[in-house]
Amino acid sequence: MNHDLKNKREVLRICAIKSLHASGQKSGFFPEKLEKGENGQPLPSNNVFWSISHKDEYAGGLVSKSIAGIDVEIIKNISLPLFNRIVSQKEKKCFKTDEDKIVFFRCFTAKEAVLKALGVGLVGLSYVSVIKVEDSLNMLLRYKNKEYKVEHIFFDKYIASVVKDDSKDTYKVEWCID
Repeated sequence: MNHDLKNKREVLRICAIKSLHASGQKSGFFPEKLEKGENGQPLPSNNVFWSISHKDEYAGGLVSKSIAGIDVEIIKNISLPLFNRIVSQKEKKCFKTDEDKIVFFRCFTAKEAVLKALGVGLVGLSYVSVIKVEDSLNMLLRYKNKEYKVEHIFFDKYIASVVKDDSKDTYKVEWCID
């Protein structure tokens, strides 16, 4: 990996950790340790779950008393084969929009956030599916036999998705973009 890319990733990781701290300040709790498991998944510490994500210009992080997952992606054009690999025809029918790149990135970031929250990683992609699109910012996904609510936010040319525990509306996501 070239030196500049490695430095940029380190800066983004530090920004994501700062986002974790901001989330901790808002919620009043923070994990004692930021350790990862053997698959790179964030491990809860002191009953506090955490997750980070970063892409090009933005980094995000969150803490929670229940499972937590966040994903940030730039919205860009994608190929039809990639679209069809991530979004099934059944999932596409859940959306009111025909704009494929919005459908794709809502599905992809939501699925990745769920997989991050569960510590599964992208190897679990074939087991997670969109089962309901509630509105332009909320959707319900299923991983194996459990449902997870995901909330989105759109900013600049990006989308961020956060897992909201499960199908119950047990907490509110408070978005802050700096």
